[in-house]
Amino acid sequence: MGKIRLGGRFQLKFHEYHSAPPPWGREDLLRLHEELGGTFPIATTPRRTDVPRIDPLWYNLADGIRAGDAACVELGVRFIEAQFVVSYSGYARARLARALRHAFLTPTQKRRLSNHFYNLLIGQERFDEFTEYIRVWRAIADDAERTRVRTFVEQNLPESSAFRTRLLRVFEGV
Repeated sequence: MGKIRLGGRFQLKFHEYHSAPPPWGREDLLRLHEELGGTFPIATTPRRTDVPRIDPLWYNLADGIRAGDAACVELGVRFIEAQFVVSYSGYARARLARALRHAFLTPTQKRRLSNHFYNLLIGQERFDEFTEYIRVWRAIADDAERTRVRTFVEQNLPESSAFRTRLLRVFEGV
């Protein structure tokens, strides 16, 4: 019998798929949150879980973003940029993106997210959470960014593509 692989096309070993890479493990994340001056209690906010996992802490970051904790906002941006694949990381990224859509982002954070989303687009890396990324991207994109996206989409995605149509509709109004 062959070895079990997880993570879709990433073919991760069991222990790789069920562990968080640095700095996204519990202790590292709590340390970073403190170093960034975080005030939201990401470690103690209750989450129901039947097994000890890291994802409740990741989800708490989204709650901290909604509460206006600037450290949680920065960590949410970093988490999305990291784009690592482990158990529940996609769900966590989608949740963080939903929270970031309504958060105060610095111009630098907006630019970082826009560049990350654009790089995913041109690299054809469209994970399930990309739908949430589009919503954030639309909220933070300026006219120049909208033009950049529309130009890429018009020149590189087939006219018959539903994804192309959706992106053009989302980024219209330039």
